[in-house]
Amino acid sequence: MTPDLQAQAERTFLAWGEGSEIALLRNHESGGVTTLTRFFRGARGQYHIHPGGEELFVISGRLRVGSVELSAGDYLFTPPGAGHDVFAHEDCLLLLVLPSMPDYSVSSPEGA
Repeated sequence: MTPDLQAQAERTFLAWGEGSEIALLRNHESGGVTTLTRFFRGARGQYHIHPGGEELFVISGRLRVGSVELSAGDYLFTPPGAGHDVFAHEDCLLLLVLPSMPDYSVSSPEGA
């Protein structure tokens, strides 16, 4: 196997919902993905669950993921089956590792 380099100049961000965009870094054999994700100030991500969990590293900015406040340099692991919504306090750039794709078909639990 050989390494798969994606140079910054080759990276393209695509709109992903209102107020966010993603750049695909890698497709996982499991059906998941690794992405760079941008949330713009004031953007909200609807409640969803992570069947395979999620690893999130904040490269820049401040946001709330569920009830957790995060800023540049913070890392958050969401275990399989857990869910959250998202709110960007300011423009953010995140590295996301998703072993499987999130499920947006669920309703937010009371108080989440």
